[in-house]
Amino acid sequence: SSGINAEWPLRPGTQLVLFTTSNFHPNFDMRTVLLICIILSSVIATPLFPDLRKIFSYNDQPDPKPLNEICKSKDKPSLPECASYTTFDIPGAKSVEGRNYAKATIALTSIEKGSPPGDAYMRVYKYFNGNNSDKKTIPMTLPTFFATTIDKGQPKDQYCVVYLPQEYQEAPKPTDEKVTVMTNSAYKVYVRAFGGAIDPKDMQKIYQEEFEDLFKELQSLKIQVNYNQLFNAEYSDPRQPGQQRHEVGVLAADQSFY
Repeated sequence: SSGINAEWPLRPGTQLVLFTTSNFHPNFDMRTVLLICIILSSVIATPLFPDLRKIFSYNDQPDPKPLNEICKSKDKPSLPECASYTTFDIPGAKSVEGRNYAKATIALTSIEKGSPPGDAYMRVYKYFNGNNSDKKTIPMTLPTFFATTIDKGQPKDQYCVVYLPQEYQEAPKPTDEKVTVMTNSAYKVYVRAFGGAIDPKDMQKIYQEEFEDLFKELQSLKIQVNYNQLFNAEYSDPRQPGQQRHEVGVLAADQSFY
């Protein structure tokens, strides 16, 4: 068994807007959010994923920045809080990490058809920065998830999602009716992380290769996943020099978003 469901491979021309952007920290440029969104949403005219039963070589992106250098901890309380999860063992895995995300409060908004994905990000950003019933500024967590549900080989629903900090699980209501605050489901995912600054002209190619490598390894491990539930995660401005962290991921076979 290859672990591939009937919806895979994706049909040629499938749009894949499934990445996440970093938040508005001092070293982050909002233009990067819009640029990444535009580049990844513009690939609808090209087949993103050839038949993954062919052999691909793992690409040579640098190692990702460790999460213990990005996320808040007892030893590093000044860093941003990150979405919480536990890991599980995957015998034989080389670059895939298994994660279990618990139920948690999230803020999300739909990426509307015909609108730049950056508009969705700004709605969530404004919620955290006072566009809520308490007019509070809430610390944004990392990463910001952009997730896509695939239906019959084509994107159906796309969302921008940010986890609320643990202390805000009873969160204020959004004042923008397009933003929803809710408790998400617990879910199981498979993630591949990579590093390196990304030149915008190479972004489409790099993300395509990373998804291909993730899916290739899952196939080799005979792990069943839901190829209709995909996401990207971005922890930093991909254009900045120095060590970076980017992630691509897919839900387990029996899982779905929200």
